Amino acid sequence: MPTRPGPVTASGRPPARGAGPAGPPGSHGSHGSPLGVQDLAEVDSRARALLGEDPDAAEELLSSTLRHLDRAVEVGPEAAGVSVEVDLAHWRAQLLYARSAQRHYRNEPKALADLQQAAEIVDPRTSPLLAALVLNGRAIWEGFEGRIEEQIGTLTQALDIVQRADRERSVPVRVAVRINLAEILADLGDIERALSLLTAALPDSHTLGDPELMEQIHFTAVAVAGLWLVRPDGVERAPDDRRAGLERDVQVWAEAAARAGEAAAARDPLLSNRRHATYAAARAAHVRGDLEQALGLAEEAIRLTAERGEPDHVVRCRALAGELLVALGRHEEALLHLQEVVAGRGVITTAFQLTAWYLVADCLEALGRHREAITALHEYVRHSGVSRDVRLRNTASMAAVTVMRERAEAERDLAREDSRHLSRLARMDPLTGVGNRLAFEDELTALAATGRTTYLALLDLDHFKVVNDVHGHLVGDEVLRASAATISDRLLAGDPRARLYRIGGEEFAAVLGPDEPGATEQALTTLEDVRRAVARQEVRTGGSTITLTVSAGLAVGTVGAVGDRSHRALLSHADQNLYRAKRRGRDRVVAD
Repeated sequence: MPTRPGPVTASGRPPARGAGPAGPPGSHGSHGSPLGVQDLAEVDSRARALLGEDPDAAEELLSSTLRHLDRAVEVGPEAAGVSVEVDLAHWRAQLLYARSAQRHYRNEPKALADLQQAAEIVDPRTSPLLAALVLNGRAIWEGFEGRIEEQIGTLTQALDIVQRADRERSVPVRVAVRINLAEILADLGDIERALSLLTAALPDSHTLGDPELMEQIHFTAVAVAGLWLVRPDGVERAPDDRRAGLERDVQVWAEAAARAGEAAAARDPLLSNRRHATYAAARAAHVRGDLEQALGLAEEAIRLTAERGEPDHVVRCRALAGELLVALGRHEEALLHLQEVVAGRGVITTAFQLTAWYLVADCLEALGRHREAITALHEYVRHSGVSRDVRLRNTASMAAVTVMRERAEAERDLAREDSRHLSRLARMDPLTGVGNRLAFEDELTALAATGRTTYLALLDLDHFKVVNDVHGHLVGDEVLRASAATISDRLLAGDPRARLYRIGGEEFAAVLGPDEPGATEQALTTLEDVRRAVARQEVRTGGSTITLTVSAGLAVGTVGAVGDRSHRALLSHADQNLYRAKRRGRDRVVAD
């Protein structure tokens, strides 16, 4: 989950802990001298030191100083008792940022108003680190409000600012922004880019030598990689050629988080709560298969995180504990943790919430509570629609369809409306929205019962593997979706009673109109129209324009009775004609 706005100052260094007391603005300096830069730095430092001790006093200190600076803007620095050397824009933004951190720790939405005002005031040319910190804080709240695209844009802007700033002073801010951006990308399914950002930030954290920051970044790397390695809900995991290396990295990062946690505690007793290192150790134990040890560590991480009053991190720890309890078959205990996770408001990440909904359904099914399990799976599918990752949405839909269908058969007393809905879902291809293989098999069975002449076409997108190899599977999915829509539209335009099914990766089957005079010629005309439409189609994605063609084979005959050797003869005949179309150069329709 995104890190909190602190504890980094605009200088690029962590604030001094235990700073001396700072009185009200009018008392700074000797003999009532104007409020100066050093006085403002003491206010900022003192407020941060009070963050965990007396947040109300910290907020009042910052608010009174801000009122003083606001008056200086209205009437002029000298009239307001502020030194003319004070950069009012910088210090107003700095103290607004500090106050937003106070309010953030108490989950007060007013923190966002402070950050928005600071963003309007600060000049990134003269105060680049402060500008980046303000944007980083604003992005956290954009995420809480579900404005993911804005959040990514804000963090990207912050990273661009900080990368152009003084390298040495910008290290802590750069690391914080990279951590936040990595976690958001991981939640959206872009694990590789997330890990790339984190590994790029690791050398910076070592350069800084801040053990607290090193503990946090190693913990985040473990969390992101661990999710990719052991995600339980069927969403695509790390590829086989990456697994061994990632599993080793997770163990190394977890050990590094533990060492950093010990160093942080030795340097400052206030940092002795090793919640990040404990979570990292739990996930590392999970990855290597030691579930009991992982569960003990996850429960300890929950306790440590709750002590710090960080509800967002408690959610992460509970999600892991619930996942482990499910793996151990302790469904009632798992359900207690997971229901807390899915009940979280504004402090939960997409990936953990999705996984939790899936596991809630798993627990309810294991406990025989089938109706509630189906409701949980509906939530899983609904929340998966928030993700930008196509594979995540498709896998969620396919997993839900499969499980829902099984449960509908086991729970015969479900309401008729639910049964019809589940049946439709079970026969729909989740990627393209057309009928799936199951629906096609049902169609063949129905045709066999009628004994009437059938017009069956098989269609295959030419050289589709090249699209996946060159552009990737996400782009391939977009091309499949667009092609299915084009084929369906042209089929229905030529034959309103035609049905289209996706029966393989890039292979489709179509059943065309009734047996009547001229039906064969009409079917060929419709398929030629489909072929031309696909050839004209342009799919624009990621700056590329992709075109392709389709080949089709048409067969005319009757479908044999179910169980008879002739049952699939018509399908085989259509497949042979499709093969002839491919052999003759593709982009054509072949019939007898």
